[in-house]
Amino acid sequence: MQMGRWAYGWLGWAETFDPYPYISFNLALPRIAAVQSLLIVMSQHRQDDTVRLRTKSDCGIKLKAERESRQVHGKSDDPLLWQWVRLSEMPQRKMDILEVLGRDQDR
Repeated sequence: MQMGRWAYGWLGWAETFDPYPYISFNLALPRIAAVQSLLIVMSQHRQDDTVRLRTKSDCGIKLKAERESRQVHGKSDDPLLWQWVRLSEMPQRKMDILEVLGRDQDR
């Protein structure tokens, strides 16, 4: 800004170029704002597309991680389930053994 004032003063245009009301400045500023607003809207639209793609990728990664964690939990739960089944069958096995022993003693 200071450089512009110096240039206008040096060239002798300080008195003749756009006096007090700054008509040219008031006409140029809205045009610059209009161009900038278009650029801002375009960049925001591009950022929205980027965010949408990143979100889609993150969702896929999270689903894959969840699937793998379920698989790991399934593998760790299988031995526990097998042990639980064996423990639940033990009372019946004990009763069968006692019946066999009881029959052997009766003979």
